[in-house]
Amino acid sequence: MTHQRKRCAHCALPYDYQGSGQGCQDVQNDPTYCPSCKKVILEALRGVPVARVRDLIASTDFSVEDLLKIEKIEKATAAKTAQAGGLILPLRRVVPGLIDLQDLTNHNMRGYVFVEGKTYLYDYWTKDGPAKGTVQMVVERDGATGEVLGPWRDP
Repeated sequence: MTHQRKRCAHCALPYDYQGSGQGCQDVQNDPTYCPSCKKVILEALRGVPVARVRDLIASTDFSVEDLLKIEKIEKATAAKTAQAGGLILPLRRVVPGLIDLQDLTNHNMRGYVFVEGKTYLYDYWTKDGPAKGTVQMVVERDGATGEVLGPWRDP
């Protein structure tokens, strides 16, 4: 559990921000605004609809095996770059998987792969293998209609 002493960007009062541990996900726990100011912000935004929503949809663009091959090539390229003293970009997102508690050798394998301007999430269990896994694409939806607008892109 980490705590930091911060000063609110609005009222300038000092407050404690909890960066991790039990309670850090509280909506009023914010690294920029004190709990009082954050509460006012949340209340003001309550009636404002969300314009865009990040979502996952099933995809057949690539198989899990295809994405694992692409990921392997990316890792090899990154290793060569690091060995040569270069900077490795972009950073890789780590996705924790699950463990089958009835069979501790069966692990859930997950990962994000960025291909051709789109982000894909693969997911499979080691006992079943990649052939029985699933692939989803990260998309952007209209917050009002739910319509898929295209691939999600981080700025």
